[in-house]
Amino acid sequence: MKVNRGQKWGFVSFLNDLAVSEDYKGVSGKYFDNDKGTFGKAHQDAYDEIKLNQLVLLTDQILSR
Repeated sequence: MKVNRGQKWGFVSFLNDLAVSEDYKGVSGKYFDNDKGTFGKAHQDAYDEIKLNQLVLLTDQILSR
């Protein structure tokens, strides 16, 4: 995995690789941890249906103002 942490656009370049590189072809629906630079599990709240529904409702409320 190539992450050029010392360069301003290094991570943007890496995200571009994730989107178009053959190395990641077929990789979908996985969480990429920007801090660790690897695929892994998201925060436990991301898997909580109640919290997800609350987030959607609050987002809709904010956007409808």
